[in-house]
Amino acid sequence: MAELYPAGRLPVRARWEWAEAVARRNVGRIDRIEAEEFVFTDPAGRLWTKQRQLESLKAGDLEIDSFALSDVRARIYVDAAVVTFRIEWRGTFRGVDISGPQRMTDTFVKRDGRWQCVASQTTRIPP
Repeated sequence: MAELYPAGRLPVRARWEWAEAVARRNVGRIDRIEAEEFVFTDPAGRLWTKQRQLESLKAGDLEIDSFALSDVRARIYVDAAVVTFRIEWRGTFRGVDISGPQRMTDTFVKRDGRWQCVASQTTRIPP
């Protein structure tokens, strides 16, 4: 059975650090947090590999002015975890406003003593 952890516990801390790294376009930090096989499903249902995402960040496609995480929860299964949360972004992607609330689900695995994300999915929360 999984244990439910509130915000502040690993891998929840890794998730917050990841969001901060994305907002600051810290590609090195993102590279460490995301597993090589990482895949992101965006709100339109498109799949993004780690490589594609890092290239997009390096190109400056994403401009985040601010973000806030809330309702963060993690279910930990020994060396795997599912983190769910709400995130409110303020910013643009390729010049298009992406501001607003989203619900996200991340899947982490523990490797060599650290948590890495293998999959992430986001859904816009309608107004």
